[in-house]
Amino acid sequence: MAPATPELRWTRASLAAAVLLTGGCDPSSFDELTQGEGAPIGAQVRNDRDAASGHAGARGVTQQPTRDGGGLDGSAPEGGALRVDASGSAQPGDAATANAALPNGDASAGEAQPDGATSCGDTLRDPKNCGVCGYDCGAPSAVVSCVNGTCNRTCASGYDDCDNDRVHGSEGNGCESRVDNDVNQCGACRKRCVPPEYGIATCSGQLCSGHTMVLTDFAASPPHGNTTGGGPFSTVCLDGEVMTGISGLGDANIVYALRVHCARLELKRVNGVTNVSTRATWMTDMVGGVNLVPVPAFSLPCPPNTIVTKVSGSTGYYNAAATVPSIKRLSLTCSAVKVDADFAMTLAVGTAMQIGQDAAAPIEVFDEPCRQLGAAAGLSGRSGAYLDAVAVHCGKLAIRQAPAGTVTAPTGAKGSTSVAQ
Repeated sequence: MAPATPELRWTRASLAAAVLLTGGCDPSSFDELTQGEGAPIGAQVRNDRDAASGHAGARGVTQQPTRDGGGLDGSAPEGGALRVDASGSAQPGDAATANAALPNGDASAGEAQPDGATSCGDTLRDPKNCGVCGYDCGAPSAVVSCVNGTCNRTCASGYDDCDNDRVHGSEGNGCESRVDNDVNQCGACRKRCVPPEYGIATCSGQLCSGHTMVLTDFAASPPHGNTTGGGPFSTVCLDGEVMTGISGLGDANIVYALRVHCARLELKRVNGVTNVSTRATWMTDMVGGVNLVPVPAFSLPCPPNTIVTKVSGSTGYYNAAATVPSIKRLSLTCSAVKVDADFAMTLAVGTAMQIGQDAAAPIEVFDEPCRQLGAAAGLSGRSGAYLDAVAVHCGKLAIRQAPAGTVTAPTGAKGSTSVAQ
């Protein structure tokens, strides 16, 4: 056989170095090239001894050393490592290049991270980045959380989602309805508070309450006039009613007969302002004026939406022949009731009216104002041909609160604007 050429010696050395670096076997175990001198680089290598000794993988592998970046002996460049390309050819390279391929083409993904963790946080639990980065679960007046990458939205206390759009998050109006203080949606959507008769309903803490104005703690003044003449009478309004005037028979000289006008106080709230008005109910029977020839009629009604809060008058002798006194004059003071947003009451004193007049020498002048925040409920006394004696009945104004009923409006009746009550 002819001596090996320099090219062949380079080829043998290169193949030995390539196999040593990739397979870890002794280069002296290689047989002679089967195709002899001048065989092209890349010829098939037989390695029966490596296969028999456990160095599997050398058989049938085409080793293709190159001169790129390596020495003439097939060694790798300084600091580098010989790599094998996709065809199985050994190529010089470095550790950084060998480790460059990372999952999903993202170099940061090569580092182990907890479940759901991304560059923006934990997308399984973060309501600001739920499921994917940048997806915010937030919705107006809602309490939100992120569970396994899915948004959960519940309405904050005192709010409800009456148009069912909180699933749209910040793109919708969320829990748009107040249900803690709205009489039209108290505690739930479309759940309306029913106001009691003559009263109003309120919603507080998601509970309905009814409010009505009543008189309590009734008391009668001492009688004024002749307490033994005629017969007893009582012209007192029913429970919960107030006196709003009198009418009867009388002239500029004396009161012969009368009846009491009764009414209920009614609360109404419009745009947050509570108003008090009077609703007439009935008039009591006439007392006095027995067996008298026709005499002039009179009427002293209080102005609209006001009530009697004081009764005054005088007693005297009807004529020079009289021996017992009777009621000569009656005067009424009418007042308006004011209620603020917290149901605190005040009285605004208004008109004073009278029938009859004082005698030249009155026997008694009396003045019976109802106590603070009081209102007249009627009169009692004694009567015959005239009014012999009168006592004034008063009570204390109060606002009674009780649980109010509810009714659920049909779907489509949504609205949180309070209606007039």
